[in-house]
Amino acid sequence: MVVLRRPPISSEATTEALRVAVGQSLAPQRVTLCLMGDGVWAAGPLHPSVVRAPEVKKHLEAMLALGHRVVVEEEAVRARGIQHVAPGVEVTPRAECFTLLTEADAVIPY
Repeated sequence: MVVLRRPPISSEATTEALRVAVGQSLAPQRVTLCLMGDGVWAAGPLHPSVVRAPEVKKHLEAMLALGHRVVVEEEAVRARGIQHVAPGVEVTPRAECFTLLTEADAVIPY
């Protein structure tokens, strides 16, 4: 599991986390990308090219196309007023996100 808690535009950690998630998904294992806190912005309506930031949607699309889960913390989405998340991304209660974290064989935090 890769957990992203940082906003997508102001930190290179976001792009790195997304690259790691896609890279891990190429191995024979199931990978879940969990966006929590400010990390939920990565699944929201962004236009990173406006501020010359790296693209994030292609990583989410790759994860989903490869059959892996992308989940966002429901409470964080609501708190930030995000109306729509990227297609295929699961809006999941915080408690379930924590369950996924505790049940994961390995967690890579960003």
